[in-house]
Amino acid sequence: MASITLDRVSRTYADAPEPAVNNVSLHINNGEFFALTGPTGCGKSTLLRIIAGIEECDSGTIYLNGKDITATPPPMRNMTMVFQNYALYPHMTVSENMGFALRIAGLEEAEIQSRIHEAAEIMDLTSHLNDKPTELSRVERQRVALGRAIVRRPSIYLMDEPLINMDPKIRDATREQIIRLQKLTGVTTLYVTSNPNECFDFATRVAVMLNEKICQVGTPEELRANPANEEVAAFLSCPSPNEGLLN
Repeated sequence: MASITLDRVSRTYADAPEPAVNNVSLHINNGEFFALTGPTGCGKSTLLRIIAGIEECDSGTIYLNGKDITATPPPMRNMTMVFQNYALYPHMTVSENMGFALRIAGLEEAEIQSRIHEAAEIMDLTSHLNDKPTELSRVERQRVALGRAIVRRPSIYLMDEPLINMDPKIRDATREQIIRLQKLTGVTTLYVTSNPNECFDFATRVAVMLNEKICQVGTPEELRANPANEEVAAFLSCPSPNEGLLN
């Protein structure tokens, strides 16, 4: 597990007049289930990629457990990204899909098998280890993708819109699996979504990102009760901070 701190992180693309991420400072506690929400195009996914090391920031500093990792290559950050597009290898079994990255990394087979069975138990996949992805339901395939993240034993899960474009039944089942995963492993999780209601039921704290900036951070209850301004209130569909006041 790990804590993440962002100190005045910014990113501007060469062909863009405005920053994609503008002077973001943020702290995520060790073991926290932290959500980042905001409308499409506000910079959420860019910020996630910067944390993962897939993109560089133009200015600012990223700390992992208090250590500066701004220039650290992605493989050395020990973070795992989870997407809605689970991209399983169709010719491999569930077990082979889950263990593929570990074999590439050169782990011993006994250790690989131990991690696979541990993850399969957490994700309720023990009876499917010899199945191919085509033999699984969509929910089961998403569980395999989550299991693939578990076996790597990362210090942080980075989840980028993992439930987007799913029908309600599948979305609800997958959300429950993600909540269960975080509770059982206790791994620090940063969950990105465009839908604030999606994360309000399970996130420890939520950051609202609007116009490439972090506008407010708090518990779901704090955000609902005291939105920082009218823009935050409108995005969260809460009453305006001034609503109900007499002139």
